[in-house]
Amino acid sequence: MMNYQKTEVRAIDDIGITVANIEAAAKFLEAALGATAIYENIIPPDAPTTGAQAEAKLGFKKGSGIMHMRMMRIGDGACIELFEMKVPGARKKDVISSDIGLAFSSIYRGYRNYQRKD
Repeated sequence: MMNYQKTEVRAIDDIGITVANIEAAAKFLEAALGATAIYENIIPPDAPTTGAQAEAKLGFKKGSGIMHMRMMRIGDGACIELFEMKVPGARKKDVISSDIGLAFSSIYRGYRNYQRKD
């Protein structure tokens, strides 16, 4: 039997996705994947996470800020952390796979034995 575990990393805890509308994204995850909201870190009318320290620590563009942040759980696996950001200037309407950021995610539903039998 071959085990594919190469490091001490056992699983993905969560992935972060920046979305245009956190409510619409959450509704999609609920309907499509049965996700549930487990907590929110930043909610309107809280002050957004902004400023030079946040920009340096989180690596976002000057003048940007996190307006709303929600953690969604899918089953008993990894979570998806949704971020709704304010960004100065014009934003691109469409994102393509060559843009920097999360281009896609894949969720496997079903078989859970990750060991191969030779």
